[in-house]
Amino acid sequence: AAMPFMDDAGYPWRSRSLNDEYQLLSDGYGAENTTRQNIVGGILARSIALSLGLVLFSARRPLGRFASNVAHNTYIALQRLALRPGALRIRDLDAPLSPATGANHAPSKWFPRTLRRLFSKSHTAELAHGIDCSCYYTDNMFVNSPVRAHFSFVSDAQFESSYPDLLSSLTHQQRGELYDQLHAEAARRKGAAQAAEARKRLIAREYKPRWPSLWTLSIEHLNPDFVDMVKGGTVPEKLGQGDVYSIPVFSARFCEMLCEELDHFDASGLPMGRPNSMNNHGVLLDELGMTEGLILPLMHEWIKPLCARFNLFVTESEGLDHVKAFVVRYKIGEDEQLASHFDNAEVTLNINIGRRFEGGELAFFGLRSEPRPPPPFYHDWEDEGVGYAVLHRGQELHCALPISDGERLNLVIWMRSAAWRQSCGCPMCGSTARFLT
Repeated sequence: AAMPFMDDAGYPWRSRSLNDEYQLLSDGYGAENTTRQNIVGGILARSIALSLGLVLFSARRPLGRFASNVAHNTYIALQRLALRPGALRIRDLDAPLSPATGANHAPSKWFPRTLRRLFSKSHTAELAHGIDCSCYYTDNMFVNSPVRAHFSFVSDAQFESSYPDLLSSLTHQQRGELYDQLHAEAARRKGAAQAAEARKRLIAREYKPRWPSLWTLSIEHLNPDFVDMVKGGTVPEKLGQGDVYSIPVFSARFCEMLCEELDHFDASGLPMGRPNSMNNHGVLLDELGMTEGLILPLMHEWIKPLCARFNLFVTESEGLDHVKAFVVRYKIGEDEQLASHFDNAEVTLNINIGRRFEGGELAFFGLRSEPRPPPPFYHDWEDEGVGYAVLHRGQELHCALPISDGERLNLVIWMRSAAWRQSCGCPMCGSTARFLT
C-alpha cells in the first residue's frame, strides 16, 4: 500500500511505498541489531540493569531520606532502560527480524515460556490507548510547519533518503524546525500509552464530576429523531457523493451538559492528553472514564444497529468492537483548522456538541484508495445544529476548514473492528504483520 502525504488542499502531493521504507531499514538503518551476538548482549545488559535496580529498590529503607529518593529514582530509570519501548525481546532470537518493526512476533520454540514473559514487552497499555499497530511509532507523523503534511519517520538518515526533494527546497532553519517537530512527535508517541494510563488513574482519583449522569448513556441523552431512526423510522440523510451521512445523535441538553463538564474539567487543573496526533486542544474521553458507560453502549446499542438496518458500511460495521473517543476544540489562536487526513477507524462518528462559531465546514474528498476529482463536497455544521453528526468510513479523506470566529467543540468517535483489521490490514499502513499482540 502506498502512503499519501497530504497538502493543504487535501490531495496527495507525494506517495511513497511502505516497502521503500522497509528496504531502507533492511539496507542498514538498525542493521547493527540483526546479529545474534548483539541481541544476547542486549539481554545481558537489561538483566544487569534490572538486577541493579532491584538492589537499589530494596535498599531504600536503610538509607536516609535523600539517598532513598536517589535510589528509588535510579531504580525507576534503570527499569525504564531495561524495559524501554521498542527493545528487542528474547523471543526474537530464533526468528528473522522484520525491518518494519525490528522484531518478528513469531514466538521462540526453545526458550522457556517464563523467560519469554520476563523479557517480552507488554502491549497492554498500548492496546488500551488504542495503539494496535507498530506503524503508530513511525508512520503518519503530522507536522504543521514549515509544511503541513504527514510523513514516515524512523530516523534522520531514513528521512533524508525518503524526502530529498522536500529537504532541498527548505532553508537550513526550516529543516531544523521540521526535524524538531518530527523528533518531538516521535518522543510523544513513544510514551503516549503510559502517560495516558497515568493520567487516567490520577483523574479517577482526584476528579469530581459536575454531571455524573453523563458517565452512563440513557435514552434521555439521545435525540428522539435518532431513536426513531434506529427503530426504522426516518432514513439517514446522505451527504453529497460517497457514503457520508448526517444523523441526529444527542439532545441539545446533553450537549450543553457535556460542554459544561469539559469546562469543569479544564478548571480542575488536572492534566489532559492531546486528542490525537493532529489536534492539540481537547480531551480524551477514556481518560475521563467515559468509555465503558457512555461510548461503548452508544456504539453497540445504537450505531451498529443503525448501520445494520440501513446497510451502512456493512463489511466494516458488523464487527465493530473497540472505540477511541475524544473532544476536539477549534478556536481562534489555537487549532483553527485541520489538514486533510483519514482516520484510524473503520467507521467515524463526528458530532457537533456546541459553542457558537462561524466557518469550520468539513470537506470530503472521497476514499483514500479512490479520491474523487476536485471539487470536494462540503458539510456546514450550521445546517443541522447541535447534537447532529456526520457518519462516514474512516478511510474517507476529509479536512476541517478554518473557523472565522467563536469556538467549536466536536465529539469524535473512532470505531474499530479487530476482525476487519486482521483480514484487511491496519487502516493506517495496510499491513497485517505489524499488529501488537
